[in-house]
Formats: sequence, C-alpha cells, structure tokens
Amino acid sequence: MTPLVHRIADLMFPLEEFYADRGDALPQVEAMNAGELPPPYRDLLVHDRDMTSTLQDHFGEPVALRLLEVRRDGQWLRRQVVLVGASSQRPVEYGAIRINLGRFERDAVHRIVDCRQPLGGILHDCGVDHSCRPSAFFRFLSDPATRVAFQLVGPTMLYGRHTLIHDQSDQTLAEVVEILPPLSEAHQE
Repeated sequence: MTPLVHRIADLMFPLEEFYADRGDALPQVEAMNAGELPPPYRDLLVHDRDMTSTLQDHFGEPVALRLLEVRRDGQWLRRQVVLVGASSQRPVEYGAIRINLGRFERDAVHRIVDCRQPLGGILHDCGVDHSCRPSAFFRFLSDPATRVAFQLVGPTMLYGRHTLIHDQSDQTLAEVVEILPPLSEAHQE
C-alpha cells in the first residue's frame, strides 16, 4: 500500500474493512480541516459530542439504527450501519464502528451486541461517561455504497469525520467513521 492509500484507509477505518471484504475500492477521499467544512456540516461534525444526540437535535426526532452488516472478533464488534430518523425513516448518517466490548458493563454489552440501538443512545441510557474526539474530517463524491445508503440518484458531495470515543479513564471505547447525507435548506439550522 502506498503512503497515500494507507492514510486514506486509516481515515476511513473501520469502514474500509467492509469495503475490502466486499472487494470494493474506497472512494477518492479528501481530508479537510475543520474550518473548511461548509455549514451546516461544520456544526454537525466539529464537536466532542456523540453523533446520535447531535443528529436527534438537528433533525428533531429520535435516531434509529438500520444494521447493514455486523462482525464480532473476540472483544471487538464491528458494524456497518445507516442511522435513520425513527419516525421519518430518513437516512441521517452512514458509517461503520468498531466497538471494544471489553470496556463495557454487561448490560451495555448485551445492548451493543443486540445491534438495535446506536452506540450514542446506549452510552446515554447506561450512564457511560465518554468523550468524542474527531481525529479527521473529509469529503468525497458519493460511491455506490453511499448512494444506496442515502437513496441518491447520482454523484453527490458528502462530508464526514473519523472519531475516537473514549471513556473517563481515556481508554478507547470505539472508533467510528460517520458520513452525513446531503442536507437541503429545509434541514439547515
């Protein structure tokens, strides 16, 4: 792997693993500085909160999880998902997450493995103190996987982030790639 390809794979981890397993190439991703993100994407991506609560606040409805694929390897659970508005079923995020089950209490582990709720909701419901640390921001033209996830007809510019979620002792709970759908004027704050 060339250094540039390796950096893009790191930026898109763990989503890149799902692409690789399908034999699909990653889209041409461009890393961005936080200040380069256009509104409303900047407000939705540049913060230290979990995306579940951020999306719920922005779209004005609870967020539900639509599971696309799940894999478990020992204490690690990886899942590829589309988050949707619970009532509208409108896609509000596409991505993948790798969760360290060894860092959670039994109740949270059962809920995570059940794959019916976004991790942010489980962290909130189980009272898990955590912080989200975006490590990179990016954009790319939608590819076949994101066009299906967001029900897009053609190539569309998408924005996202790579984030690490830590517990109160600074241990990694999860690593996630979070990609937002195109946002129309009606959904901008």
